[in-house]
Amino acid sequence: MIVAAAGLFAWWRTRPRLSEAEQIEVVISRIEEGIEAKSPQQVLSQVSEEYSDTWGITYEKARLLSRRVLREPERIRVDILDYKGPTIQGDFADLELSVHASVLSGENPITEVEGNVELVLRKERKGWKVINAQGWQQWVEGAE
Repeated sequence: MIVAAAGLFAWWRTRPRLSEAEQIEVVISRIEEGIEAKSPQQVLSQVSEEYSDTWGITYEKARLLSRRVLREPERIRVDILDYKGPTIQGDFADLELSVHASVLSGENPITEVEGNVELVLRKERKGWKVINAQGWQQWVEGAE
């Protein structure tokens, strides 16, 4: 038992670790997957509880908004067309995404939007979290 515990500890200490940029890419991927899976919990697990933006949206408002938008019956598809960044400075990172989003009924698009979304992330105790995002608000009716 002691040998197994020592082996597990040794593996844990020497396991490959993702770079800061790779960790941020995982955050973006989880947000994209959460939107498509219509899972507010998955999306918000990547957002800091201290989130705020210039539209006055806080974490709590984002939580309520995501629950309302993601419970609609239409399917949502998000495609990241281009990914610039991240630029990492200490515990903060900036990046820009070029995004195409579609709301689909079956396979037919009801609404399509495209634009740039700028994100600011902060490294918190549980990893990188989004603390600010600009560019997505105008796509969501009633976001302000």
